Amino acid sequence: MKLIIVVLAWLVLMTVQAFAQTTFVWDRNTEADVDHYEMFVCRTSPTCIPGTAPTDRIGTNVPQSPLGTKPTMPIPVNDEGRAAVRAVDLVGNPGGLSNIVPFDRKAPVASTGLVAQ
Repeated sequence: MKLIIVVLAWLVLMTVQAFAQTTFVWDRNTEADVDHYEMFVCRTSPTCIPGTAPTDRIGTNVPQSPLGTKPTMPIPVNDEGRAAVRAVDLVGNPGGLSNIVPFDRKAPVASTGLVAQ
C-alpha cells in the first residue's frame, strides 16, 4: 500500500511540473498599428539570444490580442531553451525583441532505485 501511495504522489508531482509551463504569455503592445507577434526560441546554450538564427522562429504569427487580454502561444511539448517575442506592424516592420525567458517542457528523467520495503 505504501508503494502505491508513493507512486501516486510521484505521478501527481510530475503532472503538476509538466503543466507548470505550458504557454508563453506577454503584455499586449498598445500601439494601434500592431498586426501580429513573432515568437523566437534558441536551444543552443544557456546564454543564446533568441532571434539570431532563422531557425529560431517557431510557429505561426500570433495575432494581436483584443484590448484587455494578453497574447499567448503554446510552448512546444518536450522542448526547452530561451524565448523572446517581438511585435510586427501592419506593413511588416518588426519591433525589438522582448525580454528573454527560459522555458522547460521536457519530461523528467526516469527515476531509478525504486524498491519495495
